[in-house]
Amino acid sequence: MNDIHRRFGTVSLKTFPTADIFKYKLYYRYIKGIKVVRPLDYVPYIKEDVIHLLTEHFGWQKYVQKHHESRFTRFVECFWLPRKFGFERRKAHLSSLILTNQMTREEALKRIATPEISEQEMKDDFEYVAKKLDLTTAQLQELFDGKNKSFANIKTTCS
Repeated sequence: MNDIHRRFGTVSLKTFPTADIFKYKLYYRYIKGIKVVRPLDYVPYIKEDVIHLLTEHFGWQKYVQKHHESRFTRFVECFWLPRKFGFERRKAHLSSLILTNQMTREEALKRIATPEISEQEMKDDFEYVAKKLDLTTAQLQELFDGKNKSFANIKTTCS
C-alpha cells in the first residue's frame, strides 16, 4: 500500500491505520498472546436459515449476491474483476455452499453462467464509481482498458 500511495497518492496517510502480516500473525499471537476466536466455526451455518431469521425478525432484505450491499463492491465483483482480470468471485462464494451441501455443483455452474446484474446496472455502477473516485467515466474507462498490473508490479515490505 505504501508503494502505491507513494506513486499515486495525493493526501497524507498519517492517520490511516495499517497492519502487516508480522503484526497479525506473529506479534499479536506470540508476543501479546492474543488468540483469534471464530465463533461461526463452532455453530452450524445454514445460509437459507439465516436469511429466513434475518428477514422474519429484522426486516432484512436479501441481496442478489454476497457483498452486494455496497455498490462499490458489487461493481468490483460483477464488473471489474471478471471483465478486466477474468476473475469470478462468485466461484469462491458458491464453492463454500457446495462444500457444505447447501447447493449442488450444477446449480452453482448455472448461476455462474449468467451475470448477477443487468448491463444497465453495470453501466449505472460504472458511472457511480467514477463519480465517487472523482474521475470521469472516460478516465475510469481508460483505467479499465489499460494494461493489467499484478502484485509483482508493487513493492512490498518483503521485496
